[in-house]
Amino acid sequence: MRVGIIGFGFAGLMAASNLMRLTKNPLTFYIIDDHADGFGAAYSTTNPEHLLNVRASGMSAWLDAPDDFVQWLRTPEAASKRAKHGIKAEIAASDFAPRVLYSAYLQHQWQATQALAATKQCDIKLVPSRAVAIQKTDGMAILTERGDAMAVDRIILAAGHEVKAIFPQVKSTHIIQNPWAVDALKGTKKWASPVMLMGAGLTAVDMVLSLRRAGYKGEIIATSRRGWLPQTHAEPNAVFAFTAEEIAAQQRLSQWVRLVRKKIREVGDWRVVLDALRPHTHAIWQRLGTGDQQRFLSQLLPLWNVHRHRMAPEIAACIDTEIAAKKLRVLASKHMQVRSDGDLLSVATLGERFTPSRIINCTGMEMNLARSSSPLLKQLLADGQVETHANGLGVATDRYRCAWGTLHPNLYVIGSLLTGQLLESTAVPELRAQAAGIAHAIVRCHEW
Repeated sequence: MRVGIIGFGFAGLMAASNLMRLTKNPLTFYIIDDHADGFGAAYSTTNPEHLLNVRASGMSAWLDAPDDFVQWLRTPEAASKRAKHGIKAEIAASDFAPRVLYSAYLQHQWQATQALAATKQCDIKLVPSRAVAIQKTDGMAILTERGDAMAVDRIILAAGHEVKAIFPQVKSTHIIQNPWAVDALKGTKKWASPVMLMGAGLTAVDMVLSLRRAGYKGEIIATSRRGWLPQTHAEPNAVFAFTAEEIAAQQRLSQWVRLVRKKIREVGDWRVVLDALRPHTHAIWQRLGTGDQQRFLSQLLPLWNVHRHRMAPEIAACIDTEIAAKKLRVLASKHMQVRSDGDLLSVATLGERFTPSRIINCTGMEMNLARSSSPLLKQLLADGQVETHANGLGVATDRYRCAWGTLHPNLYVIGSLLTGQLLESTAVPELRAQAAGIAHAIVRCHEW
């Protein structure tokens, strides 16, 4: 059987690794990604100040081995990587590890997968190009930007994050649309003050740290519609879990909102209550009607994001120091006028006018397929090979993560494209479960 994996971030890597573990028959893998030497934007950073926002104990790549990452951190290989990047302290299970170490851990998984492939006579072909179309004739073929056409029997779409473009009408090289591009912060030391960040979430937090490490000393202005920074992780001060009866009884969004508020008042720690929701989030979300899902997305999602996706305490301390020193301003701005005269930018908002040397896009992912700039996603949607989820985000799938459309059931979806289906679909705990489930489904069908 031939399996095409489109995207080689964490999701694509672990889909391949789980398949390799499970298969009893030789497989051919085509892994298509124009950055196939890395594992996605999240772990491409080499800055040791960029930390994971989940404790090490929750970051195993394997669903059936929850302490795998913690065990790897104790190996000589991990110690060597710490020394290479100037990370002096050992990382405990309760710590927020540097993402550069997690990238090394994923590289370890990839090397193990390649070694296992050799013993199972499986063939792995890395295709360093971008998938632009899926052709369906007698079978399926993945077409790439450089002209490849690979016939496959199953496809795993692990396309990952697509940056949501900002100010597309303003033509300026000083608007940085992709903050994770290799040359995004080139020449940072010479940038004039201020630099503006569009967005105030975790990407913006990363950019503050990156700008300082790159030598930028001027003012940073982060703007978002509400001006909310991510909340901070803290040690729990209570033990709490929802009962099975409480989970089953709530059918509407309004019921869930009332219950969560009630439990926060009773427990006294909102973090504990939100963390107790995590094992049930997918089931709760899929039980809500489309109207309730859309109401959540339009009214509550920003509040959910800043409380659910938090900063490590060390990172929060750095941000607090920047704000206290008046080196970082966070503005709540719903309306902004941006103009350019050549490379000279002008921004008017909240009665002030700024002339930033750079504007960096930190707004997050584009989840609406109708607005996607990806040739592949546009083709899949136009040809009816996938269907947009009813709430407007990502694609609709069956319970095995097969996309509804003309390629069903041979096109599997993993990762952020399942946001409409699952709400939470970008963090390692969710992705490792999806990777394991898809691998089991493919192997089960193949071996029948």
